Amino acid sequence: MRASLFALVPLLAAGPALAQAPSISGVFPPGGPPGATVQSAVAGANLAEVQAVLVSGSGVRVEKEPMGASATACPVKLTIDPSAEPGLREIRLITAKGASNAGRIWVGGYAPVLEKEPNESFSQPQPIEKTPAPFAAGQTRRRTGTTTPSTPGRARRGSSP
Repeated sequence: MRASLFALVPLLAAGPALAQAPSISGVFPPGGPPGATVQSAVAGANLAEVQAVLVSGSGVRVEKEPMGASATACPVKLTIDPSAEPGLREIRLITAKGASNAGRIWVGGYAPVLEKEPNESFSQPQPIEKTPAPFAAGQTRRRTGTTTPSTPGRARRGSSP
């Protein structure tokens, strides 16, 4: 009897399981210039049933797109007013399970240049037609096998000699 009572104590202390609130791991593309409309994707977890999107500051409207949502991605449309001040904004996704952590988007002076492949070597650079380009927006993906050196003569971890 005493042994079974000790076995029950951890179960009673655990309580009911709580629902998992949404979480944001990133937004891509991460913004745009004043006057732009940008189709972006919010990546994260527990994003299947987003009911609302909140954005900090003024001059940016973020709307959930009606199609393409999943548990790990929520497509959104960023509408940036022509008079929006450049700078950081935070977005949060709201579901029945709660509010997400803050994701970050930027209003910048110039449109970002999206990364295009192939651009792995100095012999195949990505051309940039307009300057200044504030950054080339790309995403890091896990690679298999070998990788190309980031600088001549220096191989990154996992590459073959």
